Amino acid sequence: MLLALAPVVASATGQAADIIYIDGQQWWLMGRAVTFLDSAHYDILVSHLPENRSQSTANWDGYIGYWSLDGDILILDSVVCEVYNDYEHKEYHEESLPKEVMQEVFGNYYHNGRIEATFVTWENIRVTQGQRLYYEHSGWERFYETELILKVEQGRVVNRTLYHNRVVVDGFCFDDLSFEGLDKFREEFAPVLRKYHELDTVGKVYFSMNHWTIDTLGNMTDVEVKAICRCHEDILPQLAMEFKQYILNIRPWKIWYINGEYTHIYRGWNIPFRRQDWD
Repeated sequence: MLLALAPVVASATGQAADIIYIDGQQWWLMGRAVTFLDSAHYDILVSHLPENRSQSTANWDGYIGYWSLDGDILILDSVVCEVYNDYEHKEYHEESLPKEVMQEVFGNYYHNGRIEATFVTWENIRVTQGQRLYYEHSGWERFYETELILKVEQGRVVNRTLYHNRVVVDGFCFDDLSFEGLDKFREEFAPVLRKYHELDTVGKVYFSMNHWTIDTLGNMTDVEVKAICRCHEDILPQLAMEFKQYILNIRPWKIWYINGEYTHIYRGWNIPFRRQDWD
């Protein structure tokens, strides 16, 4: 199977996962199911969160949802915040929202003394366990050895699919490179840049790579490359072509088997070359 991939948003941040218990086992839930609430009740929920709770770009609203499955029924057990005792020294304790707040926000969903999450309809909920195989600094874009894909309709799980993921080709991967590895990558392409006298007064050249196509053996067959710099625009297509050939000559690329598909996973990559990299 071949997979062509779209570019990433560079400013995105990996998001904290919720927690769900299934048959007594703890899994990470890759998403924030509480946000399926209507906006009015969600605003009430946020208004009751402690002001001195921990918030970050990985958890903007500053809470984690704890869930469980009772048979096929999705249950919201609690909403938990990390509340600072001492902000300066990063000392905090965990604090669940009080029962009266949960009843105010989720009162329409209480049945038999518990919150049945009938407000949640979600085509593909990823819940994960085991070793992390891949991480991207964006949303919940990370993958684990074991993933269970749930289809939920009005709080009831109507389908479950279990996957056992793995690395199938342990090849080249930008995300695996150390700073030294990136320096070597630039060094090997530097002779090409030295050929272009049009770059003699240029401080930096960028190469943007998107829409990778890689086969299941780790051979890249195509990639879209764009060269960007403040120089004579007529050399940019040639620079892009030379960099593309450099990329295509790398063998093999790292390949994963993720949730039923062989994939390279990459959404895109931008790499700068500074003048000192080719002088």
